Amino acid sequence: KALVGYGPIKAQGEVVLVGVSGVVAERLVSLAFRSTNMDDLHVVALGGTKKALAVYRDEADDGLAKAQEVDVYEDFNGASHSLGPGSLVTFTHFRAESLVAIGLNGTAVLVAYRAMDGTEQGRAVILGTSFNEQ
Repeated sequence: KALVGYGPIKAQGEVVLVGVSGVVAERLVSLAFRSTNMDDLHVVALGGTKKALAVYRDEADDGLAKAQEVDVYEDFNGASHSLGPGSLVTFTHFRAESLVAIGLNGTAVLVAYRAMDGTEQGRAVILGTSFNEQ
């Protein structure tokens, strides 16, 4: 299985769980994002967990950098798979560009971007997550 994100310009983005068997790929389930104008979307797996963090620039909100937690469920209320949205956070108060993200472990993601706050300098931040275990 693969978790992939699609963040189109001027349309609603989504994260999709794709099942792969041999050379055949099948869309299992998807989850729509709140933003209708995304760019620099990165879906980062959180270690060996069934969780991910979708990090992106929200052009519908003046280019602010945001992160959305995503849970992947198997055998969810009779459905074979489901995706659940976790917390959505905005982690810049200014426009961000050239955003990239990599997973560090099961709870942290390193995000680097260019701050368009008058300095146009590169910045990096570690986003930490905490999930309620059930």
